Amino acid sequence: MFGLFANVSVASDLYKAEVPLLSDSEADLKRAKSQAMALMITRLTGQAASLKAPTVKAALTKADKYISQLSRTTDAESQQVMIQLGFDQVSVNQLLQSSGQPIWASNRANILAWLVFEEMGFQEIIADGSLQTSDVIQRESELRGLPLVLPLMDLT
Repeated sequence: MFGLFANVSVASDLYKAEVPLLSDSEADLKRAKSQAMALMITRLTGQAASLKAPTVKAALTKADKYISQLSRTTDAESQQVMIQLGFDQVSVNQLLQSSGQPIWASNRANILAWLVFEEMGFQEIIADGSLQTSDVIQRESELRGLPLVLPLMDLT
């Protein structure tokens, strides 16, 4: 893997998260809120280890205290209900600061990466949209709030 830093982007929606809602039960709604808050904290701090801090762990069980917006949508094809949550920036920042966790600024450098996948002696460059792997990498970078750019390559 070879990476270069390029221009700076402003990461948007750092304090928002979307997760599937399995049912309308109170337990599933509480689980979805906690899961969404965990995703948001991981994106905001840049590390999943932040979720292990005792103060953060306790806050995940009381996610309602940090939620400022809540909405639901249903995918037309799969009928999957998704819950979108917006979290209060001031409350979340106070939580992270009090627990000694980093807060990654919204100005984040674009990361340009060339990735090569090798299997049985055959090498293929993972370019934007060329392999299923690139979609997975893009999704994971979005979950972490990383502005990742894969090369488009020559289309001809």
